[in-house]
This record gives sequence, structure tokens and C-alpha cells, in this order.
Amino acid sequence: MVNPIVSAGDDNTTSVGGDVSPQSFSNKRINVCLDDTNFLLWKQQVILTIRGLGLEAFIDPDTLKPVKVIDRASGDRIVNHAYTQFVKQDSSLASWLLSTVSSDILPQLVEAKISSEIWSVIQGLHHIKLNIIMHNLQSNPHA
Repeated sequence: MVNPIVSAGDDNTTSVGGDVSPQSFSNKRINVCLDDTNFLLWKQQVILTIRGLGLEAFIDPDTLKPVKVIDRASGDRIVNHAYTQFVKQDSSLASWLLSTVSSDILPQLVEAKISSEIWSVIQGLHHIKLNIIMHNLQSNPHA
């Protein structure tokens, strides 16, 4: 598993990414809505936006999510602020990613619940399409 770049919280917890508020995504528009023909154009704009917000770790399936509850030395258990922030940021990114996808592709993403799952499914769909194209070219090279 990959440990993302983290920053220390006020209670010795860590968080992924910067302090990106969910509202940050409402201002982020891209010029391309993903469909069956424009994956590379879409990916370029999406990656640049995600990098600009410092949220690359959220689309990495190896990123470790912060623990939900912290056990203190006193025996108390508290909710980890880093976990809460992670869930908020990931949900905002996931929602934004879905908003950049055409209605023809959205049904294939219904089971994806977090950003990294959405990203992986989209990447997988593109690879399947490329494999079909390659197979068709090999089967009929004069087409």
C-alpha cells in the first residue's frame, strides 16, 4: 500500500491532500464531458484539475484511508478529524468526477462509491475499448 503525502493534524492525526473545501469543486469546470470518443482529452483536463487541487492520492487505489476512530492513551475513543476530512474531500471529488461523465457512461459507474473506484472503472472501460479496437484491427487489417 502507498502512503500518500500527509500533513499532521492538531491531534497527531494525518490527512490526505490539502485543505480543499467541497465548494472548490463547484468552481472547477472542464470543457469535455467523457463519452466513448474523447477519453484522452477528458483525462488531461481531469488530471490537471485534480493535481491543481492536490488530490492525486484520492484516485490512487493504494492510498490508505485514515482510521475512523482514534484510541487515546486515556482510554477515550474519538472520531479522527483526518478521517472526516478525507471522506468529505473524497465525496466531493467523486461527485465532481461523475459530473464530468456523459449520461451514456454513468450507469457503468453506479457501483463505484469512492473516487479511486470511479477512476479505476473509467480507466478499465477505456482499456476494454482499446482492446476491442486492437482486436478488430488485427482481425480485419484492411478495414
